[in-house]
Amino acid sequence: MPSELDPRFLLSVLLRRFPVFLLTAVVIFSGFAAAAVLIPASYRSSAKILVESQQIPTALVQSTVTSQVTERLRVIQQRLLTRDNLLEIAAEYNVFRDRRDMSPSEIVDEMRRQSSFQADGLSGGRRGESGMAMVFTVSFTASNGAVAARVAGEYMTRILEDNLKLRTARAADTYEFFEQETQRLGGELTAIE
Repeated sequence: MPSELDPRFLLSVLLRRFPVFLLTAVVIFSGFAAAAVLIPASYRSSAKILVESQQIPTALVQSTVTSQVTERLRVIQQRLLTRDNLLEIAAEYNVFRDRRDMSPSEIVDEMRRQSSFQADGLSGGRRGESGMAMVFTVSFTASNGAVAARVAGEYMTRILEDNLKLRTARAADTYEFFEQETQRLGGELTAIE
């Protein structure tokens, strides 16, 4: 009986079983090749926004933004994922050009499924705490890389525009409040003089 470690014995076993090894390798390779060809390509594009907490001390000026960062980001997400916005973006960037038979409801559902929003804290505190920075990531997945990039970019543009409008309106309200207080205190000062 040959020794178990005899190289000639191991080589003879390998040569006898070589067709089985080769057949197994060909079947596995063929399966992976077929999967690579048959599974449709999927591209994911992401964009990030850094959200920092206010820089002005609250002792000096009370913040006009009282909601936590994560709550504000959820509100922005809900505004962005409205039916009208999603239908407009899908039509503008021809997201489903190969599936023209989709109803508007199917388009909205598919756009929501392909969209992803995630908020991550950058400091050791709990999410949404003041004094903490957050990274807000917006992603979109599509069968075409250019479409995925354009839609993710459009999401970011709309988020920034919405945030700018909101901040401008709040700043105008705060300015108006300070103007009224200045006039009121000026009147009181005049009365005291």
